[in-house]
Amino acid sequence: MAAISDLEALFGPYRIPDALAKLAKFEEEIGRIWYSRGFEISPNSRRSGVNSWSTAREFLNALFPFALANGSGSMYALWNEGKSDDPNEWPIVAFGDEGGVWIVAKNLLGLFALLTRDADPMIDYEGVDYYRSAKDQEFSEGRTQFLDWLRGTFQITPIEDAAPLISAAQFALQDRFDRWMSGYVAS
Repeated sequence: MAAISDLEALFGPYRIPDALAKLAKFEEEIGRIWYSRGFEISPNSRRSGVNSWSTAREFLNALFPFALANGSGSMYALWNEGKSDDPNEWPIVAFGDEGGVWIVAKNLLGLFALLTRDADPMIDYEGVDYYRSAKDQEFSEGRTQFLDWLRGTFQITPIEDAAPLISAAQFALQDRFDRWMSGYVAS
């Protein structure tokens, strides 16, 4: 469970995104139960994980790793591409534990919609997928409370298919992100 002070340390001179602060408060209220498989706010002010890709100061200062994406080490980071001082509008990047770095959402609210799938994302060099197999019938213990909270707080309802959201975000941002990242990471 993330403390607001951990988020403040991560975001430094920027304000904590309102949506993320509200989610941290929800996490605190719900307690130590899963509400979306594999997801957990876990601000990393030291940038470990992201710094395995590059240690360039400009690279690290533009990425804000704020959550675990799955149980095997993938993570989500907000990307400050310099277009807005409002972190609520920054795109979400998924860094895969098996490789691959992908834009998954245009902003935090887009990520929250993806989390309604209650599925561990599969992130690799080929892409990212929030697939739920037929055997994945059991949902996270806190999913119902999470969905109720999303509806009441952001008017977000569960999605059946993550692909359209991911495709739209990648269409708008992936090439720009890849060009930016290539300035710091060799292909």
